[in-house]
Amino acid sequence: MFGPAPGDSASRQKLGWVPQEIALDTDADCSVVTNTNSGNFPVTPDAIDPIMNKPTGSDVHVAKLSADGSTLLHGTFIGGSTPTDLELAYGIAVDLQGNPYITGYTLAGNFPTTPGAFDTHLDGSTGLFVVKLDLSPWGNDGPGLTGTGGLLPVLSGSGTLQPHSPGALHLVDAKPLSPCWLIVGVSKLSAPFKGGTFVPSPLLVVPLATNAQGSLTLAWTAWPSGLPAGSKLWFQVWVADPGGPSGYAASNGLRAVMPVVA
Repeated sequence: MFGPAPGDSASRQKLGWVPQEIALDTDADCSVVTNTNSGNFPVTPDAIDPIMNKPTGSDVHVAKLSADGSTLLHGTFIGGSTPTDLELAYGIAVDLQGNPYITGYTLAGNFPTTPGAFDTHLDGSTGLFVVKLDLSPWGNDGPGLTGTGGLLPVLSGSGTLQPHSPGALHLVDAKPLSPCWLIVGVSKLSAPFKGGTFVPSPLLVVPLATNAQGSLTLAWTAWPSGLPAGSKLWFQVWVADPGGPSGYAASNGLRAVMPVVA
């Protein structure tokens, strides 16, 4: 199920929330565009607009869900905040990287635009909009497994993944001074393992160890070239931890989507 929380009064108003269209990327991840006056649709930390801009009007909400429906990969509102604010979306498509493109119309004179836009002003009472969401190449994609003291190791990525660019994988909240293994795959397995979920289909296993703070960083100075735009890698770290089921804890699955070469 996806939508505003049950009992939200705004969702019971005339407009409520109306899914308009869906689009699937090459991995069957699903992008959904919705017209809503509900203020508690779920958003993600990287949302360009995390709040409903005008509760008495209408905003657009865009959500991207993993193919199995288990993970909200991205969620954001889009809209202006003028007294006459109303946004209605009518279409969505995705590119090879899974970045959504949304079309619709607005009554808001302060609908967000970007530098260099073809038209940055509302020229009459109604204007058409075309929005591209340039999503981060990094995203959570699979559950972790708690270890000692209920800590859940968290894996994240940084960097643009452009060829020859720097970046890093970061692990925090793991058992300190413990052996661990970075699992890398080119597809998603999501198989039960040691009381948790083994997310990547393993292509490469790298033995590592956490530091005294229960973290580690694996950095690179130059990301390799030649990886096709839209291709994906999955990462996960498994940690030897007697406080976890079967003696292990695991990070979330982390997915990296190769960008178009700038």
